Amino acid sequence: MQFSAEDLFGKNGYLSKQIDNFEIRKGQIKMAEDIINFFNNDQENVFMGEGEVGIGKSMAYLLTSLFNNNIRRPIIVSTSSITLQNQLVNKDLKDVSEIYKDLTGSSLSYTSFKGRSNYVCMKKYFEVMYNKSSRDYNTEDFQKITKLVGSRTYDGRKPGQIDNSLWNMITAGSYECPGSDCGNFFECYYYKIKKNINLGKYDVVVVNHSLAVADYHIRTVTHDSVSILPDSFDLLILDEAHHFEEYALGFFTKSLSKKVFDSLERKLRKTLNDDLNIDKGDDLLIKQAFENALSVYETIPIERLINKIESLARKYDDVLIEEEVDLGTYDWIDSFSSMLDKLTIKSSVSPPGEVKIMMRRIKDIITRLKWLESNEESVAIRGEVSKYGAKIKLSKINIASILTDFWDPDKKYVLTSATLSFNKKFDYLAGRLGIDSSDSEFVSGIYESSFDYKKQAKLMVPSGFCPKNKNFDEQLFEGIKGIVSSSPYEKTLLLFTSYRQMNELKPKIENEFGDEYEILSQSNNFSKEYLLDKFRESGKAILLGQAASFGTGVDIKGNKNIILAKLNFDRPNDPLFKAQSNLLESQGKNPFMDLSIPNVSIRTKQQVGRSIRSLDDNALIVIFDDRLVKSRWGKLITRSLPVEVK
Repeated sequence: MQFSAEDLFGKNGYLSKQIDNFEIRKGQIKMAEDIINFFNNDQENVFMGEGEVGIGKSMAYLLTSLFNNNIRRPIIVSTSSITLQNQLVNKDLKDVSEIYKDLTGSSLSYTSFKGRSNYVCMKKYFEVMYNKSSRDYNTEDFQKITKLVGSRTYDGRKPGQIDNSLWNMITAGSYECPGSDCGNFFECYYYKIKKNINLGKYDVVVVNHSLAVADYHIRTVTHDSVSILPDSFDLLILDEAHHFEEYALGFFTKSLSKKVFDSLERKLRKTLNDDLNIDKGDDLLIKQAFENALSVYETIPIERLINKIESLARKYDDVLIEEEVDLGTYDWIDSFSSMLDKLTIKSSVSPPGEVKIMMRRIKDIITRLKWLESNEESVAIRGEVSKYGAKIKLSKINIASILTDFWDPDKKYVLTSATLSFNKKFDYLAGRLGIDSSDSEFVSGIYESSFDYKKQAKLMVPSGFCPKNKNFDEQLFEGIKGIVSSSPYEKTLLLFTSYRQMNELKPKIENEFGDEYEILSQSNNFSKEYLLDKFRESGKAILLGQAASFGTGVDIKGNKNIILAKLNFDRPNDPLFKAQSNLLESQGKNPFMDLSIPNVSIRTKQQVGRSIRSLDDNALIVIFDDRLVKSRWGKLITRSLPVEVK
């Protein structure tokens, strides 16, 4: 069954019959038309569609893909966070399923799929249960989990409220899961849902970007026999695609610390004491292999290595290490490679799950040590010191080269977001993601919102406000005071790029407005969701938050002020940013124009996008950074915004 964009989204289309007070969205119709043409063209495999807030992007890509004969199920949708996964499943797909049933007479089957640590691990659950000395066994939260596990309807996911330390005890990461060799494999919630996905029981599967990158890594780097996503999918939709590089970068960021080596040793010793619940002969072989590996580990002067790593981390805390790293004359990589050799055994189960897990751990440590010692320009190395200790962080910075093979020519990819373009072009983000934007297989479009920004929003950039001014904090407070006091709107979202500035201005704002407004502020004590709910519920409120957290993915309907304390540039001395700048310079490019400005442009557009969220909204947007209108590069940013500077 296949429909045109007009059939679905037009004046007399199916959507108009399903939704009360339906309004035609020209941007949605045009986007749907382009997606349908993209699906029907065998030569094109990457589509990038930038749609402003309010055009109905998710409905456009879901309905067009579900009603297209060229797209095989399941359709994979990936978004930037678990919160947005839940929103797609609980709201968007719920609405789509009603339309689908009316049109086809069939029910739409869909689910969200997350990483292992989001599901109860039965192996670890039983370990807590049978450890009678464990205080966690008798807690109310554990009894809640036990009741859920005993029910037939439980899917293994985290209940709404449960102690995080207990949840961590009964869940497993990739380095702890033996896969099909686990004695509890057939009871495993993670593999149950994975099996149903592979069997084609779902029309739509919603994942997050981290999982999509992990699947790619398994298929192309580790060549593990068990991938995450099914082989059968034709279409991967990347919603909030402007975050995809960030998650890919996070996936290819590793660390070296005392914790890494302590965890390795603890797992070696634990396996020697565990009942592996497999054939006795294999059990003995595994135990002997682990004993041999442990004997090698005990010869390694590991404390010396940890001391070197911690010393290096403290010396280069939050600083890019650009010189050659000296870990001494001892051959650390050779020693860990010897451990791998000791784990190579012949068995009727080849190789057993516990061995595979340990081999993955050791191989990963070897990779980290190689990155550290080679100090390639494609790897950013820096220290990080916190209350949890000192560590070395290593990041692959040339994500484009890593993701080049992500875009399988035999599959279709739809990338969508409100911020994909820079200066009305897609070259910047496409290049960062390893997509050849000059290729005929790449198509794109920009789709305008139904919101009337000229009438609904006003953007001001007050003169004389520059973050480089010595008294900028005092100026900023006076500016904020003036806007909040004179604006007709009773709610203000105040976005900072500095915790210091936010925390220093908070008491002044509380003193000035605390009697009349509810003052909310980002902190470790309250979740983002809690603060947003309080902000929505309050009559008059001011919410102080970091632009990185509250300037993206936040939906607050109603009239409001949006105040940006300054443009959200990358920190020049941020180690990762400096490494990316160095790489661009080595390629003969200008880091400021080729990295800083595109980044700040995309962020500013995201932040301004918090303003108008419905046809009834009105907003005053104020950016206290006159570089936006005084500099030549400022025009590149304002040109991409949906509202003109007044």
